[in-house]
Amino acid sequence: MTQVMMFVTVLGSIAGAILAFIALGFDSAPQQAAAAGVALCAAVIPYVIMRVFQLNAEERRASEAHKALLAALAQSQTPKP
Repeated sequence: MTQVMMFVTVLGSIAGAILAFIALGFDSAPQQAAAAGVALCAAVIPYVIMRVFQLNAEERRASEAHKALLAALAQSQTPKP
């Protein structure tokens, strides 16, 4: 899922860059500002969502590693008869 979100992020960044360049040709400042805001959203929102997926995956891996470490530690400290 992270690879899909990375692809969407790249597409959003490309779309945002194209829209930002198109916005330079608009006549009024409010139109340019609105287009720049949309361009920024096209790039930032997919990035934030992708980053959440990445952090979630890293947290899951770390949690699994900690559980395995605690299980190994618990087995090594069991009293021997």
